[in-house]
Amino acid sequence: MNSLPIRPGAQYALYQDIHEIITVDPTQIALRSIKSKHYVFIPHDTFRALQVNGELTLHQQAPIDKSLTSILANLNTKQSKDVQRKTYYLRGLGKKYQGSLPHSRTINELTLLAAKIGDLKPPCYTTVYTWFREYKSANFNPLALLKHPSNLPRGKQLNDATHTIIREYTHNFYLKRPHPTVKTLYRFICSHIENTNRANLPLNIAPIEIPSLSTVHRAIRKINRYLLDLHHHGLSHAQRAHKYGLKHDVPAALLAVVEGDSHLVDLELVDENGNNMGRPWLFILIEVMTRCIIGWELSFVPPCAEKVLRAFRMALETSEDSEPGGRMEELVLDNGMETANQTIQNIAAILGFKLTYGPPGCPDVKAHIERFFGTLNTNLIHAIPGTTYSNREMKGDYNSDKKACLTLEKLNDVFSRWIRDVYHDFYHTGIHQTPHQAWTAALAQQLPPERYSREDLDGLCRSIIFRKCANGCVHFLNLSWTGPALSDIAHRLKANQKAMIYYDPSNLSTVWVAHPERPTELFEAYSTDPHYQNHLTLFEHKLVLEQLKKERHAFSDVHARQTLLEIHKEIQLISEGKKAKVTTNKNTVKKSTKKTNVQHNNIKKTSKTRPGLPAPAEAIRMDDLDGPTAYPIISPKDDKDE
Repeated sequence: MNSLPIRPGAQYALYQDIHEIITVDPTQIALRSIKSKHYVFIPHDTFRALQVNGELTLHQQAPIDKSLTSILANLNTKQSKDVQRKTYYLRGLGKKYQGSLPHSRTINELTLLAAKIGDLKPPCYTTVYTWFREYKSANFNPLALLKHPSNLPRGKQLNDATHTIIREYTHNFYLKRPHPTVKTLYRFICSHIENTNRANLPLNIAPIEIPSLSTVHRAIRKINRYLLDLHHHGLSHAQRAHKYGLKHDVPAALLAVVEGDSHLVDLELVDENGNNMGRPWLFILIEVMTRCIIGWELSFVPPCAEKVLRAFRMALETSEDSEPGGRMEELVLDNGMETANQTIQNIAAILGFKLTYGPPGCPDVKAHIERFFGTLNTNLIHAIPGTTYSNREMKGDYNSDKKACLTLEKLNDVFSRWIRDVYHDFYHTGIHQTPHQAWTAALAQQLPPERYSREDLDGLCRSIIFRKCANGCVHFLNLSWTGPALSDIAHRLKANQKAMIYYDPSNLSTVWVAHPERPTELFEAYSTDPHYQNHLTLFEHKLVLEQLKKERHAFSDVHARQTLLEIHKEIQLISEGKKAKVTTNKNTVKKSTKKTNVQHNNIKKTSKTRPGLPAPAEAIRMDDLDGPTAYPIISPKDDKDE
């Protein structure tokens, strides 16, 4: 077991990883890994147990505790004068007596030395003797005359119960998010102690001392700052605030290391009609040795594998203008879904370059490309109307939507010219020359990089599916393609056979179809809806399908069905009303005709009786006398119509 005191700055080997002690507080010891930079918090008893078991061993002792050199460099005026005063007396006595200090003569000499500098209170013999002993033991080093800071606790010491309450309330209330202020926390502590003392008063238990506000402040300042930021602001903020690291090694060869990353451009764009279209996404591939941009893709497509494939094609395709590019040895990417997928990994395995994924939330792994994004914003994007700037403070009350004026096509043209004619020909302080000069100089020292034709890249980036051919078309994810050879392929397919469909996920405008028995004979098929499918990525199309699916689930046709039923009921009522009116008119005409006939018959009967006698009562029934409406009146117009 190592009996050395536990001091900040000491390094210990824990499970073959070197850790450095950052802080030591009454409850735990904070260590940080030199290699992985992760924090480890170990209680004191666990720390000692690991030492006893041999799992924790001392790797390097702490530097001189409270180094006198650092103290000397930060002395204030009073401390500096105190050191000069001690040095003056000791050097004067040493020159006079050559190492011995006779009592009486030393006192007389001290008086003379004090008179020369006007010191009204010269040191006594005992004080000077103590100074001289420390000065001599340090080989006459003036640093030994500095007053060492005291390790003893200051002021009145509180009992353990008070410190325990302070730690408990700090842990339960202050190390939270959100958290009370220190003053509010102090009131909590005082209230708890007052209630406890009031409850213990009948039991004759000694009261717990109430701490001062400064004591609570000092207890909080002893908490490890990383732990404090972790609880108050979260893991990402704590890691950013406490990060450290060395510069990346400069690659020894061209295209030895390439970094790639996505970036949401700080610029609002519009369409041809001036309608706001939002902010585009940019994916960049940068060659680390020369800082040259070898591939990029700028569009509204969010980060996805298809976006990365487009940038790959630009970097790997043979260039007639001798633009920078070629097959890289190592590609450093983040751990997002657009890069950590099977498509990118298959291309890396075929072409033979290494993929390195940085840990999440660690942009320093790709420091060069992160710096490029800053250069892009300050030199180009933030000077274009419609910029959103990088934060709210920079933007202020600037209306980005109203000022936006560039289309996506124009931005692509501007960005391409800026990369080629500005960035590649501008002096770079990191490499002390322009990226174009660095590329040319490196290219002269080695063989040209490997580049590929467009046809080779088409075959490299294709994926394969199997689908039926029908009516001269093939279908995939609600998309269709057609071509002159598809009917022949469909005719030659057997009952359970499907055609081989090769497609490029970064562009669904064209597919290549082959018979499974003749896989090398590829026939091109074109999209049946070119306005939608041209330059469409598989990722975009899946987003569209997902959105349509959500809209389909969100749509409810209950109201539509009810409205349709009401419409048909209204039509039915209108139809029934017309039928009832026609029936009424027919009945009225029948009754009128019947009454007319009855009246005519009665007149005939009356003519057969004696003159002057009334007709028999039975000849006229009451039902036939239904009022004046029983006799239809035919107007001249109606008569004319008939």
